[in-house]
Amino acid sequence: MTCSKEKIGTVIKQTWTNKNLRGIFCIALILQLFYSTAVVYLPIYLYQNMGIGWESLGLMFSFMLLPFLIFEIPAGVIADKYIGEKEILFLGFFILALSLFLFFYLKTNAFWVWTAVLFLSRIGASLIEAMRETYFFKIVDAKDVGHINIFRTTAPLGYIIGPALAMVILAFLPLNYLFLIVCLIVFGGMGFVWSLKDTK
Repeated sequence: MTCSKEKIGTVIKQTWTNKNLRGIFCIALILQLFYSTAVVYLPIYLYQNMGIGWESLGLMFSFMLLPFLIFEIPAGVIADKYIGEKEILFLGFFILALSLFLFFYLKTNAFWVWTAVLFLSRIGASLIEAMRETYFFKIVDAKDVGHINIFRTTAPLGYIIGPALAMVILAFLPLNYLFLIVCLIVFGGMGFVWSLKDTK
């Protein structure tokens, strides 16, 4: 048990002291934070605050997921052959931050407006998701099982941090301010992108 604990501690230390591993871990965690808040709180916000019915929300959310089918593979090809991951990560973070600001700012309940903004948000998320995987598996190999295991904790961590953050924010502010705070976190995530060593 002691060896296991020491090994876990060593892997965490190695991840944190390596700027590329630390950067891509934080990028993945920020993306999961977005997922946890958007998946849980955005439908509630659109239904309760914007007055959009569940039938409309079902159509909107189905269309919203198309970017994961449309953009991830082409983004990976472009990153591998032409420009590397950093540029696409910057674009993804910018699009996602803009979308989150629109979640906060928009007061209309127009179906097509929200459908377009939701679609835009998943374009950003799909670009980040594709580059997160591409970059991470370029800097690790089969022997780095510990780093891969640590990297996989970003999903549960995001779903712990997201609701905890929401609980604090919603104790003092309306629901749409949650999206503004996450927008600022996503925008700040560009700093982690900047810290990465480009593969091109």
